[in-house]
Amino acid sequence: MDWSLTKLAGRLWNSPTFTTWGQFGAKVINLVLVTPLILRIFPAEEVSVWFLFTSIIALANLIDLGFLPTISRMVAFVMGGATDIRGFRNPDAKVQNLDTPDRDLLRKLVSNSNLIYLVLGVAELTLLATLGTLMLKTPMSQLADPTRFWYAWFIICGTGTVVFYGRRFTSILVGMNYVSAANRIQIFAMLGSIISSFIVLYTGGDILALVIVQQLFGVLAVVLARRLLGKLAPDLVGKGLFHYDKEIFSAAWAPAWRSAIGILGSVGVTQASGVIFAQFGDSETLASYLLSLRVMTLISQFSQAPFYSKVPVFSRLRAEQNLQELKRQTASAMNKSLLVFVVGVSFTGFLAQFLLGLIESNTSFVSNPIWIAMSFIWYLERHHAMHAQVYSTTNHIPFHIPIIISGSINLAISILAVKTYGVWAFIGAHFISNLLINNWWNVRISLRSIKSGFYSYFRQSALLPTLALIFALLILYLAPNWPL
Repeated sequence: MDWSLTKLAGRLWNSPTFTTWGQFGAKVINLVLVTPLILRIFPAEEVSVWFLFTSIIALANLIDLGFLPTISRMVAFVMGGATDIRGFRNPDAKVQNLDTPDRDLLRKLVSNSNLIYLVLGVAELTLLATLGTLMLKTPMSQLADPTRFWYAWFIICGTGTVVFYGRRFTSILVGMNYVSAANRIQIFAMLGSIISSFIVLYTGGDILALVIVQQLFGVLAVVLARRLLGKLAPDLVGKGLFHYDKEIFSAAWAPAWRSAIGILGSVGVTQASGVIFAQFGDSETLASYLLSLRVMTLISQFSQAPFYSKVPVFSRLRAEQNLQELKRQTASAMNKSLLVFVVGVSFTGFLAQFLLGLIESNTSFVSNPIWIAMSFIWYLERHHAMHAQVYSTTNHIPFHIPIIISGSINLAISILAVKTYGVWAFIGAHFISNLLINNWWNVRISLRSIKSGFYSYFRQSALLPTLALIFALLILYLAPNWPL
């Protein structure tokens, strides 16, 4: 029995899916333990600024330009046996089955990523210090004493840039299929942050102290990831790895900027909604919306684990032209991911108001109709986003034009309607813009790339989660006050 438990623990410890869940699980623990204290201790206007910090950081991180996932896919491409990076953008390119990957090519790839992220890190700091500060001016003016919040923001600007610059270590580790090891570092850092944050809040600390301890563990995660990469692949770290290679940069640039537009049109627009609302809405409504948006984002991220932890495997299957196995594995992972999402939004819908009342929160949750609409719309987004990721394993990223269109429509509707419809303006804009293109086009090209029909793939990937979501949201609509 002991041997079986030890074996099971070892499998979980080295499981990419389980450790990815563990990483997102740590975020859920933070939501359950730390966020309730913030909601109870601080007034709504301070909570809204706290959540805005997160939104602005997420927007600034878009300066990544899509290089993070692209570099990870390129590393996986080389680890799969590629000896010529020029085949990276060719979906029909086959790789050799080498016992040892081309280390020279890997070093060139890492060297370019180091230089790229040095430039992007400087750009990130500039954006945070200028536009980020400007975005905070209006909500900060509603605080009784904004001084310590400004100190906290300036600390975030500095340490956030360090964390952004260090993300390339994790990207390389994931591309080398050390997903579980990279995830364990993030889990350790987040748990340390959670424990420290809990202590700070329980002993009467303010937002400034909270920012200091949380950012400290973010920087620590970068240091640990760098040390791990140095241990697993010492030839990929150290001095002299800051060289520009035109061929590698060209291979990365086209899929990278297209990926960036995809992220900007989804994550960027979502986070921008809170920043836009901060310029027009009252602090209490803003805090309520940002709290709900934070919860939805965490559920969405947590539900990605069964799918996104397998992306390096999907990339290798595509490189090997094993489409049948790619179809089977992506459908199975998508099914699990969507089921996790449905469970998350269902439990939140039934329990959020009850739990916030239990902790005597100064910030409320959005109404049931708003949460039902958000759940349905974000479910559709999760579905088409995973199909986009399936197609992205071809290293051809064609989503930039439709996302530019849908993102522009989303922002235009949000800005024009926010004064009249409030939060509903963002939800309606999100739904309309995605329904026009992304919800169906991403699915279509994904299925074409794996040579599959819609209905056969849908039965395997999304039928059960869709039925479960409709059932749960119907109950939430018919019994809005349960369990109160």
